[in-house]
Amino acid sequence: MSSTVSFPAFIAQAASIAAAAQTVITNAGALFDKVSAVVTQVETAFANISGQGATKKQLVLLYLSFAVQELGIAWDSVKGLVSAFIDSAISLYNTLVTPAPVPQS
Repeated sequence: MSSTVSFPAFIAQAASIAAAAQTVITNAGALFDKVSAVVTQVETAFANISGQGATKKQLVLLYLSFAVQELGIAWDSVKGLVSAFIDSAISLYNTLVTPAPVPQS
């Protein structure tokens, strides 16, 4: 049995979905702006501590666990994504700043 939805009801439903998507996109942008700012602050504050990337990341994650609540986002729902984002950003940075090996001839 198929159900028929009126055009106005369809438009209202589509508008509701679009509004929800807009909220997700806005929150995601704000979240990753916050992540970038916190990573920069921790790296600056602890610049003299080399080889402690995991410790610095834990500091960032701890701070963000509280900060994302300001954005109305449940930390448990984004912790894995934020962690992966940090890992990817650091990996990209390390790739860019590590000199390529000079070919031996």
